[in-house]
Amino acid sequence: MIDSLLKNLLPTDKLQAVGNFSTRYYCFHGLPVSVTANSPAISAAVDELLAFFRTSLKPGSEDEILSFYMLQNSTTIMELYPEIGQKGELIFDSHYDAERDTGIDFKYYAWGRYQVADYGPLGGFIVDVPKACMVGLFPDPSLIHPQIISNNIFITAFTEILRARDFFLVHGGAVAKEGRGFLLPGYSGSGKTTLSLALVRSGFKFLADDRPVLRKDDAGFSLLAFPEAVNVTDKTIALIPELKVLSESFFCQGRRKKSVLIEDVYPRAIIERCYVEAILFPKITVAEESRLLPLTKIEAISRILPHSLLILNREFASRQFEQLCDLVDNCSCYELQTGRDMLDCGHLLERIV
Repeated sequence: MIDSLLKNLLPTDKLQAVGNFSTRYYCFHGLPVSVTANSPAISAAVDELLAFFRTSLKPGSEDEILSFYMLQNSTTIMELYPEIGQKGELIFDSHYDAERDTGIDFKYYAWGRYQVADYGPLGGFIVDVPKACMVGLFPDPSLIHPQIISNNIFITAFTEILRARDFFLVHGGAVAKEGRGFLLPGYSGSGKTTLSLALVRSGFKFLADDRPVLRKDDAGFSLLAFPEAVNVTDKTIALIPELKVLSESFFCQGRRKKSVLIEDVYPRAIIERCYVEAILFPKITVAEESRLLPLTKIEAISRILPHSLLILNREFASRQFEQLCDLVDNCSCYELQTGRDMLDCGHLLERIV
């Protein structure tokens, strides 16, 4: 059954033009998700991102599904509704935000009850956040890199829908020891991926390398897994013994780095959730020994805010800010200065546990 938002947006002739739908289902920490596409390129890209959450079971009630329609179609959202650019509120423009690497240029609008992303000639999407439905139209998905489709376009709509349901993604890694989690916020180049792999190989469990999910319940803050292919540099490969011995064909070539699935290297390393024990901000140093430096709450909140991913809605921004402040207030916070002994720095975290 085609979602009512899709029916309302696209006239019948447009629906016919984007036929041959196929739908895949996922269960994202209890949230049923459906992704419908008529392009193998789109289906494969999103499926790779959500692979850990695949399910063959169709959810029982369509009202509970987070629905995503990403369709190859000659007409884009902005061409169908030019009034978006004229009457919509422009709330983000990547051309004027040089501090954030969005991976692709786009504009983001609030248009009545909807939010709209415009990627120019590549296409765009419209999302009804309260009803958890997104419709994207893309003239030629083959012109868009698969990681752009999944990690930039899809994840933008997905993140907004999750935020409305109090699931907050954070840019960072996440590992756990004995059920107690460590959140590792960090920019690219901060060493968070190498640190995460070093900790996993020393017995820690893995939840995410790029965007773990933060969720608060009556017992406290949980980290929820979002396992994806881990992007690694040649330097990291050379440092991690289990990666160093792998043949070149074992890795997939991404846009900028090579990637590898964590479970292919460390079987049974992934856990789905844990409670947050501490927040660690990694920093690479040339020292011989790694060390932990306690941070004040003010220092910690100022450091974690830039890693709350791109926030496009004022209400959600306020809620996420409150959650992050509460998290910092209830956790130990450190700068983890990793030295030449990075592969053996797990003992520092074990002291915290």
